[in-house]
Amino acid sequence: MFLSDLFYWQDNHHPFADAIKKYLPCFNDYYVENIHSRIRANTSPNATAENIIKQAYVIADHDPIFKDTYRKTHHYPYSLPMLNFLSDKTSLFLLNYFCKIFHNQNKCIPIYNNKKRKILKGYKLASLEKEIGLRHLPTAYSTSRPPQLGLCDNCGLQIGVVLACGHGYHPVCYSRRCIYCENFYKNGIFENVNSFLKRMEKGADLLTNDDLDDDNEEEEEESDETISEQADVSAMLAAAISDINYW
Repeated sequence: MFLSDLFYWQDNHHPFADAIKKYLPCFNDYYVENIHSRIRANTSPNATAENIIKQAYVIADHDPIFKDTYRKTHHYPYSLPMLNFLSDKTSLFLLNYFCKIFHNQNKCIPIYNNKKRKILKGYKLASLEKEIGLRHLPTAYSTSRPPQLGLCDNCGLQIGVVLACGHGYHPVCYSRRCIYCENFYKNGIFENVNSFLKRMEKGADLLTNDDLDDDNEEEEEESDETISEQADVSAMLAAAISDINYW
């Protein structure tokens, strides 16, 4: 999930935005990993794919929570015209965002915690019109040494290439790792491990099952209004593509 997705859901009051806030700790792969472990425990290393699949059916048949969660309960809800419409609508949405990003280059404003501008809090992204914290940015912005755009983070001279984390180095200054981000990750791992151990000492967390939603809605035929919207989106997408040359 991207940060732009969350902002889009919030701006359009989509119910998924509230669902993420309320149930984010429940979005995990525990059940999948658990069933994988049980399959491995009941099959030999030399088992064929067909035998593994048969054993998985036997195991899942005795696990109603897993079966009810992942089995197919209804037909695929999207027709080919609807998929094309969603593709055009997504392309138009992304193209409009890219246009805003293009016109707002170098307009991001840093946000500080105090008037002396010593402690960097985050940035105001001009394209998204949002203020975000450092954790939403590449790792380098959360380290003890934020990146110096256009400068080597080792010697301070001009460079033209940066790493994915946001720090930049000359080839002779780069030692196969970003020392600032490496230290940041190490400190974070130590803090998380210590926090986990403290929580374990207080007692194990209890795992609760969420209520499963029954979705028995049948596939609906496309209405005239939907077909008209598809045509409008296709026309707007074609116009937006032709306008790229005039950015």
